[in-house]
Order: sequence, then C-alpha cells, then structure tokens
Amino acid sequence: MSEELAATHTLQNLCSLITDGSHFSPVPQDEGFPIVNAKDIPNGTINLSSCTRITRRDWNLLCLQNCSPKVGDVLLSKDGTIGRVVHYKEDLGVVLLSSVAILRPLEAIEPEFLAQSLRSFIFDRQLFGLQSGSALKRLILSDIKKIRVPVPGIPTQQKIARILQTVDRAMEKTEALIEKYQQIKAGLMHDLFTRGLWTQEELDRGDHKGTAAVASAKAGQLRPTRQDAPHLYQQTPIGWFPKAWEVKKLVDMSPRIGDGIHTTPKYSEHGAYFFINGNNLSEGRIVVTKGTLQVDESEFKKYYIPLNRNTVLYSINGTIGNMAYYCDEPVILGKSAAYIKLDDATNAEFVFWSLQTDRPKRFFRRELTGSTIQNLSLSAIRSLPLAQPVQPAEKAAINARIASVTRLLSSEETRLNKLQKQKSGLMHDLLTGKVPVTP
Repeated sequence: MSEELAATHTLQNLCSLITDGSHFSPVPQDEGFPIVNAKDIPNGTINLSSCTRITRRDWNLLCLQNCSPKVGDVLLSKDGTIGRVVHYKEDLGVVLLSSVAILRPLEAIEPEFLAQSLRSFIFDRQLFGLQSGSALKRLILSDIKKIRVPVPGIPTQQKIARILQTVDRAMEKTEALIEKYQQIKAGLMHDLFTRGLWTQEELDRGDHKGTAAVASAKAGQLRPTRQDAPHLYQQTPIGWFPKAWEVKKLVDMSPRIGDGIHTTPKYSEHGAYFFINGNNLSEGRIVVTKGTLQVDESEFKKYYIPLNRNTVLYSINGTIGNMAYYCDEPVILGKSAAYIKLDDATNAEFVFWSLQTDRPKRFFRRELTGSTIQNLSLSAIRSLPLAQPVQPAEKAAINARIASVTRLLSSEETRLNKLQKQKSGLMHDLLTGKVPVTP
C-alpha cells in the first residue's frame, strides 16, 4: 500500500449535509431542554450536565431549523475551541449552537472512521494551513467542506476504526482511574489536614477514651471528627485543629523567602545552566522544556541564589501556585518563581502538601493583585499561617499517606500519556497506509 492510504475526498463529497447549529442564543432556563456548545463536548462525548437549558418552544424551533443532530452524525466544534469531535451514536434529544457543526456522512464513509480521521494529524495539518499566519478563532462551513480525508474501502475503514476505538476504551478506563484517584487524594488531604493522625503519645496519655467513637483508636489512623470527639480539638485564628497541632506563620519556619532575578540573563545556546520561571514548576518538579533559556557558567555564578534541598518553589506571577521542590538543579530563578528556604526543623514535604490545601489557597486569593496578570507578593507568602503537627512522626505519617496515593495517580497519568502517544502513532501508520490493514 502506498504512503497515502487511499484517494482523499473532501467532506463536501462525503457528506449529505454540512451545517452548524443556531446562530441565535435562546434565553437560558433553570430547567428545560439541552442546547450544546463547543464547551459541552470536551472528550468525545456530550456532557449533558454542562449544557445550557432552553424552553420546549425554542427547542422545537431549532429542531425545525436543522440544528438537531441525528444518530450517525459527526459533530465538530468550530468556534472558540476548534477540533473537538463526537460520533453521535444515540439520540440524546439535544440541539446545537453555531459553535458546533453537523457532518452527516454518506454511505462511502463510516461515521466512526470519519470521527477518528478528524481527531488525527490529517485534520490538524489542514487546520494549520487555514490559519495563514494568524490566530484561527473559528472555522467557517466553506472551509470545513474543503477538508480532505482518506477513503479506503468500508471493510478497511471499519477495521481501522475498531483498532483506534480499542485504544480509546483503554484511555477512557485510565482517565476514569485518574479521576477516581484525584477524588481520593482530595478527600484524603482534607481529612489529614483537618483531623491529622493519632500519635502514640496521645494514645499513651489516654486521649482516645473520650467517646465510644474513638475506643478502637490506633497510632497512624485518622482522628475522629470534631463532632465525634470535641475534646481533641482547639480553636485557632485560622480554624479548628487538633490540640496536638500548632499554628505558625511561614516566615517563622523560613529564614529566607524571596523571588528570582528581575532581569533576563545573557542567553547562551550551548549553556549548561537554565533560567526558569513559575511556568517551569510542575507537580513538585522543575521542568525544563525546549524553550527554556540556557546560560553559561559566568551568568549562572552572577545570578545564582544559594538554596538547599529544604526549599519549596512557588509561582507568584501569572499562573499562581505552581510548585516544586528544589533538588540542587543548575538553575537561575526568574521573578515569577518565589523560593521558601525552610529551616532545618521544618519538614519541607509537609509544607509542600499544606500549600495545596484549601486554607492557604483562600488566604492567597485574598492577597492577589493585578487584573489581567495576577501577582502574589512575598509579604503575603511570609504572613501565611499554617497549621502543623507538633510531633515529627505525625508529619511523616501524613506525608507517607499522601505520597502513596500520589504515586498511584502519577502511574495512571504516565499510562495515559503512553496511550495517547500510542494512538497518535497508530493513527499516522493506519491512516497513511504505512501499516497495511487486512479487513
């Protein structure tokens, strides 16, 4: 089979209908019938819960105007976010706004094969060509009609679609596991940072004997809630916490809190050091990309800020709250990356997790300045109050609990990334004919 899978045809020749949804927006209702926008098709399906609701009268009117899809149609987002695709397999009783196009395939092309083609490099390349050097904000119907897709025989289309759907199902299962672990982690962190874990010292003192609900307490288990065991809790300036905890400002745990340099160092194409900002901080790591500025040793020595491994980095300009541990990386910090150099008695991992909980986030939101680009001041970071266990063993046990579920989450995210790359490679090989398909 040649590099091109088969002769390509325009969508205009492959569809009996190419249209879009309503160009006027009916008045939204608290209840009613769903109308679909581009935002409502984020991952190959229609999210009915996010759809705007309209009256039956407006819904009936839009149905008469060909704004309702039929089973077997392919939907393509064309305004705002371009290129989201749905194979409409069941009648959900929806109508569409103009940001979503309806493609009604003829018998020459299978709907699922068409949907997969529009999710592939075939569509992306043509979309890039349509940009013509400017930011493309919408696709017009005349451009959609010109898009070309390969059209092998129906049996080959069906085989390719089944192969790609198999990967899709694996990705859906992985995404469901990621969502599950995210929910577990969020719930676990809420419990751990409001209730904490029993320490052996508390149990030896007999603190667990207050109510029947805590009679079977063991070291390392969650304390009961304040409602079940009020005698275990104290009211602090930032809320209720276990009596075994204390509240301290971040500045009292960190001898040095600052930000990076407010200038751009001299670029060196082959430099061994990197100039990073807040956007290089991600999920606990410093991430260096192709676009990260490189500098030579002289620039590094000129601007380097001496830190240690008990340092947490936090983005304070633009995107607020990206975080990383500092692990002796050869980097210069820019002004949007703040550093929190903690003292030897402070557990950096516990502070790292604490900064991701609700109370610090709410505190920082109140301190933000700027409208278009948000900023968080160093004084706000220094004045942040954090609650933490007095006993190092409890901090360590909390860290271990969170790290355990984080590893599960990270494993599934890695798996999803591999599946996405696998599907991308499969799409290229199957849709170009590089790998022959036997129906």
